[in-house]
Amino acid sequence: MGFPSTGMEAAYRNPLEEVKKFFKIFHPDHYKVFNLCPPDERNYPKGSFVNYDGFAFEDHMPPMLSQIPEFTLNASSFLAEHPENVVAIHCKAGKGRSGCMAACLLLKEGLSGTPEEAIDHFDTKRAADKRGVTIPSQRRYVYYYDRVLHTGCMPQLQEFNLTEVILEGHNILHPFFELSMHMDGFSTSWNSRTTMSNEYSREELNTGSKSRWKCEDIKVGGDIRIDFYQAPRDFFDGDRYLFRLWLHLNYLPPDGHIAFPFEDLDISRSDKEFLKFPTDLQVRLKFSPVDEPGSDEDPLSPTLPSARRSYEEDKAEIYYEELDPRSGEELLVQECLTQEEDYSTVTAYDSKAETPCPQPSAPRDSFEDNSD
Repeated sequence: MGFPSTGMEAAYRNPLEEVKKFFKIFHPDHYKVFNLCPPDERNYPKGSFVNYDGFAFEDHMPPMLSQIPEFTLNASSFLAEHPENVVAIHCKAGKGRSGCMAACLLLKEGLSGTPEEAIDHFDTKRAADKRGVTIPSQRRYVYYYDRVLHTGCMPQLQEFNLTEVILEGHNILHPFFELSMHMDGFSTSWNSRTTMSNEYSREELNTGSKSRWKCEDIKVGGDIRIDFYQAPRDFFDGDRYLFRLWLHLNYLPPDGHIAFPFEDLDISRSDKEFLKFPTDLQVRLKFSPVDEPGSDEDPLSPTLPSARRSYEEDKAEIYYEELDPRSGEELLVQECLTQEEDYSTVTAYDSKAETPCPQPSAPRDSFEDNSD
């Protein structure tokens, strides 16, 4: 739902008093409100709702991946307390941020079987034009959370070196980018013009310009955000924001190379903004793993698929490689997603003898945080 508002804002958003009246009449003592807006963005008086919780993140952004299971566990626990319990999720407009979290809750509750189905269900119910969760990064994080549910635990955070950033098919005169990392409650940022050691080059191609930044000593992990800008064209001009993207580095492809075509970039979906960029525009990122010699921790936990996992959302069987913690040999693991039983059954096979090895099942409604 939209933000429960007061004052002039109540004329075009949900009036706070009307929202309170609605829950008092239709769901007395059986509702919980979740506010996704940061306090400095907007807030309502304390005590407006008896049962209330907040999971704040910025407008037009996805949540940190770690926020999603915290929210879904909170909401699911409340729903399980009584059959009449309901939850209300709101941000400012009640579309992007609310839809991202609502879709994740639909997956958690087993009400939707796939991320596409969850997002489509929300979009159909929330917006007449089905334009609910439109920001690509918010949609991407619904897919990430679906993987968390399939494994039954959060991924162990891994660090990578960012080696290259490539911007292709663009018509931007002087592009640059800012990179921010959010990992284990720690945040840091770099600017390709000022605080990042990099070698910049540019080529002019038939499909547009190709800019390349070869980066040095940029160690990143967890959730990262990259914002692209155009540098000032003259003394009186300022930096112009262009677009951004978010990703979680534990879900990189095996080779560490990932591409974001035009439709996967967080560009304003208004017609005027789209006309600024050619549809050949894409961003390519290259990462390499950070080697930590002398570490006693096994980088491939027996209860957690490795970063080399090959995952396909539309198939009922998933295959990935993993080390046997007993023999040290590499196994081919088959994960069968069983909707009827609502959990993932995991079976491992010796790649040579094809002998089944027992592996723990991962209940879809359980969650273990292995991020530390």
